[in-house]
Amino acid sequence: IMLSSGNHAHKLSTIAWAGMPGFKVIRISNDLDHGSPSLSTRIRRSLKFRRVTARADALVLNSKAFEDHPILARHIASGKAVVIPNGVDIETVQK
Repeated sequence: IMLSSGNHAHKLSTIAWAGMPGFKVIRISNDLDHGSPSLSTRIRRSLKFRRVTARADALVLNSKAFEDHPILARHIASGKAVVIPNGVDIETVQK
């Protein structure tokens, strides 16, 4: 099992596991766009995550907020992605 759990390392881990046997899991915990105002940066990140998520065997998403993301919504619908909340009560943290 190969687990990638940091958005900045997903591309590197995907390259590292290319051609290797085993089950590849990616945990996505941050906004894929990172709030980038630059159109070119958003396009580049979108292409990167399309490639990375397509090559993974399973995706673990830490928030229901990802259910609306265009790249991730189709993986949820297909059963490839599952939401496992972090377990942090947002209201408590925001106080």
